[in-house]
Amino acid sequence: MFKKLFLLAVTVAVMFLSNIFDTKAECPPNWNAASQPFTLKGEDNEECNLTVYFCWFLDPLGVYHTIITGCYFEEDCGSWIIQNHPTDFHDAELMAVYQWFANHYMLPSCDGGGGGPAYYIFETTSSNCVAIQNFGQTQTGLLLQCPDKNGICIAEYRVCANYNVNPPAVGKSLVSYYSSGDSDCPTSVQIPPDGYTTDDDWISDCFLQICP
Repeated sequence: MFKKLFLLAVTVAVMFLSNIFDTKAECPPNWNAASQPFTLKGEDNEECNLTVYFCWFLDPLGVYHTIITGCYFEEDCGSWIIQNHPTDFHDAELMAVYQWFANHYMLPSCDGGGGGPAYYIFETTSSNCVAIQNFGQTQTGLLLQCPDKNGICIAEYRVCANYNVNPPAVGKSLVSYYSSGDSDCPTSVQIPPDGYTTDDDWISDCFLQICP
């Protein structure tokens, strides 16, 4: 029974993510919505301020299922993410999701103290193909699931936190991951698209997001 519920949670996540193109999309029934701000820092002290949006559900086996639905960012972050830090970005996005849990719930201690479990299992579903939607008037943007691609990445992590610092420092280790669906998209695209500037409203072509 518990295994069937686990597989059902994964199926719901895949079906939901393949049909959204909006960070404000309602989560599946019995799932919770949340968001977490984070900052991506570059080698030259450059910074990109973002907020990741996600849905989450705790199944009877104690596994946390999370769906990353999109990411909001400030001016010029779109081209910076694509051109300089695609791998760093996705890892920081995942860490922000787990940071939300560390801030709002007590995760197991990474040092093994407390007498409880050493970690919690998180199964995180995200898009393999994404696009950037630019809002020229506010100079902000969204990183969203491509409307014509259903490729997804499902990654399983062991997650813990160090509560000896403030805010808590999250630790994660990859257990397994796999991709499915149509992920035939380039690794980079032109930002902004031909004929547009950052002062215009536009949606970029789809590009590949690193899995996991």
